[in-house]
Parts: sequence; C-alpha cells; structure tokens
Amino acid sequence: MGKELNYTEDSPRQTKLGDTTTILKLALTENGNNIDVTGITNITVKLGDTSNKVVSEIGVNPTTLTADADSVITVPIDSTVMSKLKVGYYGMEAWVTNSKGINIFPSEGVLNFNVNESYGEAL
Repeated sequence: MGKELNYTEDSPRQTKLGDTTTILKLALTENGNNIDVTGITNITVKLGDTSNKVVSEIGVNPTTLTADADSVITVPIDSTVMSKLKVGYYGMEAWVTNSKGINIFPSEGVLNFNVNESYGEAL
C-alpha cells in the first residue's frame, strides 16, 4: 500500500477559478493507518500542472497534527494560491519532513484536483 494521500469525506475535490475560500482536508496514511505525527517539522503541499511543473507550494502548520488526531491536514486555497492557478487539472503531493527525512505522500502518482471555469474571471 505505501503512503496514501486522500480527501476526507467532507472535503471538496475541486473549486472554481477565483474562489479564495476553498479549504481542502487531506488524510495522510501509511499502509492504511494514520501516520506517526510526532517529530514532524514541516509539511508542504505541492500543486503541479499537467506537465508536472510545480505551480504552487502551500505550507501547512505541523502543530495542527496531534498524536490523537486522524492525520488530517487542512490546505487553504487562498488568494495567493488561486493567483497561480488556471482552469484545469492539477496533481497534489504532501511533502512531510521529520527526523528521518522527507516523506512524500502519496507513494505512487498524485492526488487529483480540478479548477473549474467561473463567470467573471479571465480564463
């Protein structure tokens, strides 16, 4: 199974271009189990376009994870992130740093995210 990155049940999986209030909820698991959150010093979620170019990096505060939590991170798609996105499909990875090094979720592929057209925004 390896490292998995999945949307929680109540997380959006897409947004509209120009919407700066979307908050993704992503679960980090390994072999189907919550990850060990002790010792995590950094979490960065990277969004890449269809040519595998990173278009945005979103920092997530690692102190929001607690040992009794379910390894869920919240990822805001705010105005800074949205200003770098266009209509289309993106892939996501979570880069988690601890004392052992960098762990990249998911182990295989990426988690897909979609930005849809909206009225009033230049496409």
